[in-house]
Amino acid sequence: MTNKDDRDDGTGQYASPPCFLHELDPAYMGLTPEPDLQKQSDVMRGRKTRRKRVTTAPRTE
Repeated sequence: MTNKDDRDDGTGQYASPPCFLHELDPAYMGLTPEPDLQKQSDVMRGRKTRRKRVTTAPRTE
């Protein structure tokens, strides 16, 4: 006879999670705690400009 606890149903209890990345300090990883909104805005504007330039440029074959 097998108890409910003895069955191998694929679930297990582990002593620790497989990744501790969520516990690291962002400064240790070289990440800023808050995103630089000005830089992000500049990048998005630049990408939008380039995308428009590329899509409207005449195709050369």
